[in-house]
Amino acid sequence: MYIAPRLVRLISEKSEEPTEPKALADYREASAWVLLGEPGAGKSEAFKQEAEQCDGLHLPIAEFIEYPALQEWREKVLFLDGLDETRAGSGEQNALFKIGAKLRELGLPRFRIACRAADWYGSLDQNDVARSSPDGHCLTLQLEPLGRSDILEILRQNHDIPNPEAFIERAKAMDLAGLLENPQTLQLLAKAVQGENWPDSRLKTFELACENLAHEASRRHRQIKRFGAAELLDSAGHLFAALLLADKSGISLDSERADTRFPELAEYAPPDLTSAKASVQSALFRPAGKTDHFQPCHRSIAEFLAARWLSQQIDHQGLPPGRVLKLLQGFDGRTVAGLRGLYAWLALHCLNLRQHLIDIDPITVIDYGDVKPMPASDKRRLLT
Repeated sequence: MYIAPRLVRLISEKSEEPTEPKALADYREASAWVLLGEPGAGKSEAFKQEAEQCDGLHLPIAEFIEYPALQEWREKVLFLDGLDETRAGSGEQNALFKIGAKLRELGLPRFRIACRAADWYGSLDQNDVARSSPDGHCLTLQLEPLGRSDILEILRQNHDIPNPEAFIERAKAMDLAGLLENPQTLQLLAKAVQGENWPDSRLKTFELACENLAHEASRRHRQIKRFGAAELLDSAGHLFAALLLADKSGISLDSERADTRFPELAEYAPPDLTSAKASVQSALFRPAGKTDHFQPCHRSIAEFLAARWLSQQIDHQGLPPGRVLKLLQGFDGRTVAGLRGLYAWLALHCLNLRQHLIDIDPITVIDYGDVKPMPASDKRRLLT
């Protein structure tokens, strides 16, 4: 499998002049840095690769905060992943306070933090993070998009595309070039395309990719084949909605191994326990380190399917939209940081809530979802 070496750009609050991109490895000796990127840009993969190269330790921030500190954490460079996700449940600034407290408890080891770019509050966040740095300094790095050579290698080696150059040209002709520079949407596009079955929007790309993931039954769990793709996607959507709104990391299939971050499957109250277990054992989920712990294959997939399931419940099953809105919005009425992807896709899928969601937070709808399939009246509302 080809892993593209990633380039980053140093962001300076003191200068508006763009810096030249450098390899992420060039910042290996820094005491602390924050890595920013768009959804699916490859922050987690870059973290894992860099942690492996420097004998560091990759940890989801939610688990770093909630689990007891281990001795090995004191002796490693800590790669703390998912600040934006943690803020869904910990509050905007409270998450950074908890991270700082745990770092001080560990004696201020070197660390790195990953966050979606739209959920990073510039100098305000940087100052808070720098207080927990060993030397009082923290760099802010922006993950660069994939270059053409890396796109070609990923298509050729990871997705068995025989003519990647033609693939790129076809994507450009379909107005999908923007999906190529993002590792996750590139992967989704490659999975979605079968023969001439090219999607014409980001929405269609996600739909086709999710259907393919639901069909990819693990050889270790052949009972998955008893369920159709639609049933698996519906079960996964319910589970994704529950874990996102409850700010959980994933699901445990073993009650004895369940914990606060990975509750057992039954706690999610799935309508059909058997199909829910099958969806967890499909490619829509992936192992999360510990035995019988599973998490979404990617947060963007979880947000998409969760929004689709919630919209069905609101539009057709009588789920009161106000109950969902109370979970999506903070005390100030704005979208909770870690739930922006869910919010944006819900604006597309849910007809009963679309105009209300547009009025509250149009930028999130544009940045995290797909406005292309919306009718002209909704696009005008967004612009207004």
